[in-house]
Amino acid sequence: MTPEVMKYKGFEEPKTEKVTISGDGQTTVKYYYKRKVHTVTFDADSGTFAAEKGEDDSKIVVTGRYGANITVPKAPTRTGYQFLGWDEDVEMTIPDKDLTYKAQWLKMEYTLQFKTGGGTTIEPIKGNYGDKINAPENPTRKGYIFKNWSENGKKVDNLPTTMPAESHIYTAIWERATYQIAYDLNGGSMKSGEKNPTTYNVDTTVFKLKNPVRAGYTFTGWSGTQITGVSDNVSVKQGSTDNRSYKANWRENTYQITFILSGTEAKGSMAAKTVNYTENVTLPKCGFTCKGHSFKRWYTVDKKGKKTYYSDRQKVSKLTDVNGGVVTLYPEWEANVYNVTFDYGDGRAKTVRKTKYGDKYQFPSDPTRYGWEFKGWKKEGANTAFDMSTRELQLQDAKNITLYASWKANSYYLYKPSDYENTYRVDDDGKTAKFTFYSRRKSDESADNRRYWTGSGSLSYEYDQSFLRCNPPELLIYGGYGAVQD
Repeated sequence: MTPEVMKYKGFEEPKTEKVTISGDGQTTVKYYYKRKVHTVTFDADSGTFAAEKGEDDSKIVVTGRYGANITVPKAPTRTGYQFLGWDEDVEMTIPDKDLTYKAQWLKMEYTLQFKTGGGTTIEPIKGNYGDKINAPENPTRKGYIFKNWSENGKKVDNLPTTMPAESHIYTAIWERATYQIAYDLNGGSMKSGEKNPTTYNVDTTVFKLKNPVRAGYTFTGWSGTQITGVSDNVSVKQGSTDNRSYKANWRENTYQITFILSGTEAKGSMAAKTVNYTENVTLPKCGFTCKGHSFKRWYTVDKKGKKTYYSDRQKVSKLTDVNGGVVTLYPEWEANVYNVTFDYGDGRAKTVRKTKYGDKYQFPSDPTRYGWEFKGWKKEGANTAFDMSTRELQLQDAKNITLYASWKANSYYLYKPSDYENTYRVDDDGKTAKFTFYSRRKSDESADNRRYWTGSGSLSYEYDQSFLRCNPPELLIYGGYGAVQD
């Protein structure tokens, strides 16, 4: 016969066996049952178990026989998630089936914080692990340049684009900005030893711009960054930012040219001229006069007495760079040269002295004239001659002049010749001298009836016939100590 095999939960059924019943009916048949083998799988569901190197750490599979105790592994881990447990309660022992337990996870929320250190505020970013993150714009800070983020003293090259599995605190790193200052001096320059800064930063203490100078111009102010119009009092305050540019503005100076008399005998007047510093102006024709002089040129005199000369009608400019200054021009005179002519009055050649006005001229040696005494020189129409004691005279006439010799006739002798032979001789200091004699009628004193003869030595009767024919004849003899012999 074949005994029936009983079925038991969790056990494998043995194979049936045929047996022969013994005669006493006491035959025993034994069946042996094995516990069934089942697997219990713990699935980390994207998490991991701590596993030995080389093993699959995403699952743990336990094999055991029915009824064996189940040992629950340590909780798996998963980045950004919190382990909540298994999807079912874990059996204490292995049931009569395979089991799989799947880990249950809770996605964690994290926060990114931003410390901007005086820059613009960035609100914290909160999100679950793996959520997409829109990275914030870099913060700004007045006077500084944002360089990068850091965390725990280490540079952070890039902020995450998805939420990481932990919170972070990022700190902004700043570099102080340096700003440029550009200047357009517009033809000017800074005073010696002075300069304005060309760079500054937000922490630079307040500074005032030094004003430039320009020859012939007055500084009216700066124009440029944060200036309305122009200003000659520009300061950059601490905390200012941005590049700056300034331009110098100028007003051309004006000055006056005045014309002042010089020379004791100068006279006249001339109007002053007001001109711009760079204006080319033609000096006017000299309107002054000076007795005995001609205008030569203009000149100025500086504080040290140095003269600068300008020709008549010269074009000039930039005579002074002082606004409202006065440049005084004086005329320089050149003495005229005149002829001083000495007329002896007896037909001899005249003597001419070329003399500058105001200079002294020398008298010629006193002339001599037989029968006359030289009394000096005098002008035409003058009653008296010049004082001859100094032998020179200053030219005070602004023209050519003629001086005439002043003569006084020596004493004369009147001789009436007889009808017989006569001789006449005039001796002066033992020398034969020239003399002049003439005859005249007493009834007619006019010069037209006079007859002159000039000679020296003795005059015989035969040369005197013309005189003897005069009725009555007279002989006037001029000269020295003359003697008349009959």
